[in-house]
Amino acid sequence: GWWGRPDDPNAPPHDAHLDGRASGSGGGGASVAGKDASRVRVPPMSAAPSALRFDAETAVRVLRTAGYHQHALCVASAAAQPDWILEILLDDAKAYDLAIEFLDTLPRPERARALRKHGKVLISHRAEDATRLLMELCIHPSASGAAPQAPPQQLPRLLASTAADDDYVASVADFAHLYSDRPTALLLLCE
Repeated sequence: GWWGRPDDPNAPPHDAHLDGRASGSGGGGASVAGKDASRVRVPPMSAAPSALRFDAETAVRVLRTAGYHQHALCVASAAAQPDWILEILLDDAKAYDLAIEFLDTLPRPERARALRKHGKVLISHRAEDATRLLMELCIHPSASGAAPQAPPQQLPRLLASTAADDDYVASVADFAHLYSDRPTALLLLCE
C-alpha cells in the first residue's frame, strides 16, 4: 500500500489504496480486498517497526473500525505486533485457520503467550488444531521424535528465534483454563 504524502503527484487517487481499486504490481505485499474478509492474508512482519511514520496503534484501530481488515493486518505486520494480527484475524476476519498458520510461525515462547491470550477463541472454533499447537508447546521439540516443522511457505518465520526459544517447553497447567467448557478436549491435551 501507499503511505506517502497526500500532495505527492505519483500518489494513487485518494481512496484507491483503501478500497482495492488501485492497480499495480503489488510488490509482494498483501492482496487488497477492502472489506472482503475472505481474501485476508498476513503479510510478513517488519524487521524494523520503528520506520513507521505514523501511530500504528491508532491506524490499526481506525482500519479495524472501518472494516478494512487486510489493511489493518498490513499495518500490524509493519509494526511487528503479533497480538494485533491475531485480534484482527480472530475478532474481525474470523480467519481461524489463518490464525493457526500464523501461530505456527511464531517462536515457541511467543506462541505460548499468544495462545494463553487467544486460545479460548481458537479452541471454540478449531479445537483440534489449537490443541495440537498446545501439545507441541508442552513437549520438548526433540522429545517428539519428529523433525521440526517448517512454517507454511506463505508465512515466513516472523520473529527472530533463539536457541533458548527452541528449547522452551510450556506447562499444560498454563492452558487448562482454556478448556473450562470442553473437559473432553482437556483430557486429550493431558495425555
